[in-house]
Amino acid sequence: MLKELFCFLIPLLTIQSTSQMFYVKDVEVVTTYDARYVLRRTNQIFSSDKPSQQNDIDCLVRELKATGIFADVQARVTPIQNETFRKVLITTKYAPGINEFTIGEIVLTDLPEVNNARFQQELAHRGIKSNTPLLKYSFTKLEETISEVLRSVYPNNDEKAAVGLAWVTIRADGVKRVKVIVSPAYLGCAP
Repeated sequence: MLKELFCFLIPLLTIQSTSQMFYVKDVEVVTTYDARYVLRRTNQIFSSDKPSQQNDIDCLVRELKATGIFADVQARVTPIQNETFRKVLITTKYAPGINEFTIGEIVLTDLPEVNNARFQQELAHRGIKSNTPLLKYSFTKLEETISEVLRSVYPNNDEKAAVGLAWVTIRADGVKRVKVIVSPAYLGCAP
C-alpha cells in the first residue's frame, strides 16, 4: 500500500447562486493511497450547472461510508470569494486492515444485454475475481480494466464504442469484503 498523501484540487465551473445554495468551486481530498474514488463521487454529486446544498455534502459522506473501506470521512465546507462559492475539503482514513480487504463479487446492474457469465470469465482472465485483494489495483486501473472487459463482451458492436468507462461503485459486503457494482451510470446516493 502506498503511504503517500494525496491532495487534489478540482476546479469546477461556477455560476451565480440562490439563497441557502452554493456552488462548489474547489474540492480538496486528503487521504492515503488513492483519492480517485472520492473524486469520482464528488464530480458526480456536485454539478457545475446547478447549485449544491448541505444534503449534497451529506450524500457524499454517505456514499464514501457505504463503501466500507473508509473508517473516517469528514467533510468541511468553507466559503471562498463570497457566500456563493464554497471549497469542500474531504478528509478520509482507510479502514483498519485495508490491505486484507477482498472483492467479494462483481455485479452488473442496468446492463441486461451483457452476458454475465462471459463478463465474469473475462474479468477472471484479467485477474479480477472473487477474493482478489481490493488494493491489488489502483481504483483507476480497476475501473479501466472492468470497462475494457465490459466493452469486449458487449453484444452490440455498433454501441461498444459508446460504452466508455463503466461506473464502478464499491459497497461493503461483509467483514473486509466489498461488492463491486458495475453500471452504465452513477446509481445515485446511498441510503
